[in-house]
Amino acid sequence: MVQSGSWISIYGNNLANATSVWSTTQFITDLSGVTVSIGGKPAYIWLVSPRQLNVQVPDLGNVGCVNVIVATPNGTAQSEIVLTAAQPSFSLLDAKYAAAVISVPNGTGAFGLGVNSYDLMGPGGNAFSFKTRPVKAGEIIALYGVGFGPTAQPVSAGQYAAYPVNTLERPIITIGGVTADWVFSGLVGPGLYQLNVKVPAGLASGDQPLVATVPNQANPLLFSSFRSQTCTDPDPQGATPANCAVYVAVQ
Repeated sequence: MVQSGSWISIYGNNLANATSVWSTTQFITDLSGVTVSIGGKPAYIWLVSPRQLNVQVPDLGNVGCVNVIVATPNGTAQSEIVLTAAQPSFSLLDAKYAAAVISVPNGTGAFGLGVNSYDLMGPGGNAFSFKTRPVKAGEIIALYGVGFGPTAQPVSAGQYAAYPVNTLERPIITIGGVTADWVFSGLVGPGLYQLNVKVPAGLASGDQPLVATVPNQANPLLFSSFRSQTCTDPDPQGATPANCAVYVAVQ
């Protein structure tokens, strides 16, 4: 499932003859001869490559199954996706850990300077090529993702806005089953949401499941970035598949 305005990835073979990346200030719908139509409207293209396309879903007023048509120099392919009003999906460091920034306003963070210093959340040690650390209770983390629902001031796909733009309703974020307190929830760039929350106390050290729910939506489930259910899914409101679960590293 995807939300209008979300960035999604389309995977396949022979989708483009080479890798090209959007590099202009204007949104584009044709990159190296590759176009994508979703629900009869052109999608905005960020990246094309032989096996992956990254595109922004255009504004579509309906929900349910919509056609996806990919036209390339090598031919045309067609499929379907499910369109919904909201479908939360976190940005990830890998297949397991959510990408998050830990605010360190005393200036001792590994990155940034002064009150803008920060650490990157993740397991300790050498899990990544860059430094990460688990988060502590009471710290503020900034999570990122797509599909977190309507905003107080509508922002059209394919357009810039005066960011940040608050979400109409704040998603419910739980870490280890405990609801986190809110600091901020909104769009900070085209299709990109930022969710600032305070890590709750009482969590055990180690990996804790991270879950997002958008209130008053039919399918408030969490799926990892660029993974979606299909039109033929027998239980679209069932449990989150195990390979779509993501975690927060807690100290």
